[in-house]
Amino acid sequence: SERGAGTRFRMRVPLTIAIVEVFTFECGGQAFVIPISTVEEILELGERAEPAAGSRIQASLIARRGHAVPLVSLEQVLALGAGAGAKKALVVRRGDDVVAFAIDRMLGRQEVVVRPLVDPLSRAPGVAGSTDLGDGRPTLVLDLGELADTLVTREAATP
Repeated sequence: SERGAGTRFRMRVPLTIAIVEVFTFECGGQAFVIPISTVEEILELGERAEPAAGSRIQASLIARRGHAVPLVSLEQVLALGAGAGAKKALVVRRGDDVVAFAIDRMLGRQEVVVRPLVDPLSRAPGVAGSTDLGDGRPTLVLDLGELADTLVTREAATP
């Protein structure tokens, strides 16, 4: 640029970017985020129940307001480990039912810029997009409702 002539900048912001309020949590030693609007409740996990009889999904049943709710280890579903360190559960609605996903710990609440994953080859069930929590590492934005639907569909299809 020349002195006194000025400089022109052009910035394009993709329309696919959205700012969303999220809960940040840890599972299997990794950070993940989930939109606050999809979480119905956060539960403290006491002793876990036994796995549901005849289930191929590693699920337990926990009591929530006098009703049994399936508890699925998110760590096991994402193949991050055995899920032994889970201390909290995120309760999400799946149609008329609710499902709880066991996680290690909550990290906080914040607003993030979410970038959807548009490449069909990188699209995985339950992953809505990615974000950066400020540490420079990409963090996955999870859709636990879709993940629950995928688990139930997979369970029903397995003979």
